[in-house]
Amino acid sequence: MPQHGSGIPGRVCSHEGKTWDFKTVPWAVGTDFTAPTCATCHISLVVSDEGEVLSERTHQMNDRLSWRIFGLVHDHAHPKSPDTTLIRTKAGRPLPTEFTSEPVAKYLIDEKKQKKGRETVRKVCRVCHGQKWVEQWLFFANSTRFSSAMPGADYGSFADGRWYMSKNIQEMVEWLGFKLKKG
Repeated sequence: MPQHGSGIPGRVCSHEGKTWDFKTVPWAVGTDFTAPTCATCHISLVVSDEGEVLSERTHQMNDRLSWRIFGLVHDHAHPKSPDTTLIRTKAGRPLPTEFTSEPVAKYLIDEKKQKKGRETVRKVCRVCHGQKWVEQWLFFANSTRFSSAMPGADYGSFADGRWYMSKNIQEMVEWLGFKLKKG
């Protein structure tokens, strides 16, 4: 059974996932599952209760993930092709960024495709969550991933987000505290 290690969705999946039919295609939010798995956000054909397609089935990670952060110091857009051996810098090196951090755009997905992928992921989230929650969660998740993947100088490329991330986390803590006192 697919699981993720931390967070509420992972705990729900661990507890309830044994009752889910992972072979159902498409997956209907709230009917076939009550918390997202990795596949929900990144791979599966997901529909609303009304049957509206929220995300198409794919095995191409760059359909929904804008950024690739593994293995390099520089963050960069996802490669167009899963065959990353095709990528070459101006100097012929097999890297998706120049040593100046400039992306080798010819081999990477463009802003239009990145935007489409981000909107697809947001659509799946908005079935259960409001727009503000989605914005805050994606910013927090991306901030965490970028900062853990890039502890060096390139972390500065995300420096402007540190304050915003802290502000959002504080708002979420205050909101949760208010909800807990109310309940």
